Amino acid sequence: MFLKDNEKQMLIKQFPNPKLSYETIIHKKVYKSDLIFVVPKGNKCFAWFTYFNDEPVCFILELNDQFIITKIFPVNTSFNTDLSAGTILFGTFFKNSNNTFFTIEDIYWYKEKELFKISWHEKMLIINDIMENDIKQIKYNSTFLTFGLPIIHNDINGLLKEIKNTPYAIQSLKFVLYNNYNKYLSLEYKNINNNNNNNNNIKHTPNNITNSNHLSDNKRVFKIKAEIQNDIYSLYSPEDVGNQLNFHSTALVPSYKTSVMLNNLFRTIKENKNLDALEESDDEGDFQNVNVDKFVNLCKVCTMLCIYNNKFKAWVPVKVLNSN
Repeated sequence: MFLKDNEKQMLIKQFPNPKLSYETIIHKKVYKSDLIFVVPKGNKCFAWFTYFNDEPVCFILELNDQFIITKIFPVNTSFNTDLSAGTILFGTFFKNSNNTFFTIEDIYWYKEKELFKISWHEKMLIINDIMENDIKQIKYNSTFLTFGLPIIHNDINGLLKEIKNTPYAIQSLKFVLYNNYNKYLSLEYKNINNNNNNNNNIKHTPNNITNSNHLSDNKRVFKIKAEIQNDIYSLYSPEDVGNQLNFHSTALVPSYKTSVMLNNLFRTIKENKNLDALEESDDEGDFQNVNVDKFVNLCKVCTMLCIYNNKFKAWVPVKVLNSN
């Protein structure tokens, strides 16, 4: 597909141009994060799935250093046309071994729905769903663009070992917290060695778990507590430290089934137990109680078996062992 200059200008004017997530550049800081993204060197871009002349199409919109759109062009890629209802991804467009790639680092619209005020946890679930159901990593010829996720880890030390032999150049590391939205920390990859040599300024090592609760590399036992925000649960090591819970990480809730199981343990949500409740009016007491935590038990602690999710480098609660 060839775009005329007036068509390019028209498309750029029609583009929703979302407000980008707020990036904080860090140099020598101590921090925690739930996920670490490995961002390759390349051009920052939007991938816009829309319709043009009544045909589903994916446009790449390249950005300059001031994040102003400087170029727009269509690409060949295999995708579900449902995305063209209005989906906007953000990431890096780069080439490696005569192939072109787009690493998905953020999402702003999904099938006509704006995603400005949702957490990174929710965004990652949507991106995972897109990669599993809406975009195929198939190249029918050399002109096709391949979409994919960047390397993702939850431990800086493990990540640095994993990326030693990465076949493409790395620009930076991006650190996110599951329950945050529209903000993240960014560390230039070239500064990694300096930080490692400066009193270990980068620290993100999960708490150790004793052998009795370390069932295998992908199965572990954790204590778990709910947070106020839906589908956000904190994992703690089974052994307390000085009568205090020892925080480990944030749990991954990858499916509706997992969400319902945890809601039944920690929250009072009528819809989980009775679909007819969707049509029932709220109790008078629900209106009178204005506390933000009225539907969640923030004091309850459950000991649960968890399974490691390699894709998102996080632990998924699967079975209750005991609760109090």
